[in-house]
Amino acid sequence: MAQLLTLLSDWTFPSSVFFQNGYQEDVINAIYDNLFRSHYEEAKAIPYYKARPEIAKAVNDYMNKKANLLNTKKEWILRNTGGELARFLKYTDNYSTYSGYIKTQLQKYTPTNGEKVWASIVSQIDYYDKKNCQIYNICNFKADLERQKLPFTKNCGKTYVDTFIIRAQQISEAEANTVCQRLKDQESYYHNLVKDNWQPVKPDVNDKIEVVIFNDVDEYKIWANLLFGISTDNGGMYIEGNPSQAGNIARYFCYERPKDGKFDVWNLEHEFTHYLDGRYDMKGDFGDSSKGRTIWWIEGFAEYSANKNQYPSMVQDCKDKSYPLSTIFNNDYNAGQDRIYHYGYLAARFMFERHRGDVDTILSNFRSGNYAAYDSYMNGIVNRYDQEFSNWCTCIANGKPC
Repeated sequence: MAQLLTLLSDWTFPSSVFFQNGYQEDVINAIYDNLFRSHYEEAKAIPYYKARPEIAKAVNDYMNKKANLLNTKKEWILRNTGGELARFLKYTDNYSTYSGYIKTQLQKYTPTNGEKVWASIVSQIDYYDKKNCQIYNICNFKADLERQKLPFTKNCGKTYVDTFIIRAQQISEAEANTVCQRLKDQESYYHNLVKDNWQPVKPDVNDKIEVVIFNDVDEYKIWANLLFGISTDNGGMYIEGNPSQAGNIARYFCYERPKDGKFDVWNLEHEFTHYLDGRYDMKGDFGDSSKGRTIWWIEGFAEYSANKNQYPSMVQDCKDKSYPLSTIFNNDYNAGQDRIYHYGYLAARFMFERHRGDVDTILSNFRSGNYAAYDSYMNGIVNRYDQEFSNWCTCIANGKPC
């Protein structure tokens, strides 16, 4: 924090010096990043920004100067600038000035003119100054915006136990029918794979899932975050909620991404597997099931269930042999994308193909919510199969039966 504030204090404001036309985009991004991170240590940030109201003014001036970027490829500069400007609403000192900047910007950027810039500003107002929503005329914006952005709803019809509901930004009836069929196919494949007799864990009442589909990744990043408050620096997200609470509805947020020029929903089966896994195999909510060494299963099994035996990188991953099985078993969400997903897939597939008895024991512990027993069991097998896994990977790499 001290270094960030020193850096900021070395800048000469107003914006005519550091926010100017000639600056490269990486420098602009560095400024945004420093502004964003400098707010977090409030004990230092509060007096710092109280003494330097010219910083917020520089951001506001720069936003005014760059208004011509609206509806261009560099509109992201306006979006980021608006978001960083609205972040100053967290400070009570100079609040009326900061609020004045925001009200003026919201006269220019609205849901019908520069809606993504408006969304960036409004998301920060909602986070930092929600109690004063009437000042900005946004008190009911989420409900109105959700109806506007997700006008399409289709009930796929109840299967054996569950109901799948599609909510979409823009999708045809035929495309929705395709999604419904893929969900039903994946549901059947999943239950046959884990052999759960279609019996949910208790007490899990998540018998409905909403599959929320945005038009593309950019729309997903903006509107899923604003409307539902989820992190969108990913390829989709499943939110389980409280599975034991009556009326709880699980949601999977995703987006369209054409494949070979045809309609497709990115990661549809992977994220849907998270729903099935949470409902039928892993007792409790995500906080319960992810406390221990379960990430190899949560993400690796979702990859395996979704992709079956046709995983794009499996041959190369098995040639590389970057991680032994014992290392993959100890995955957490800081282990890196390849280790979590690519090698998680290999670990899950290996265990299903070669050690189904261990899988059944693991699932029994998951279904009873006995994650301590699971962890103890994993202690017993964590190093047992490293050589066998390596040999199995050699078979995969050579395209031979294992």
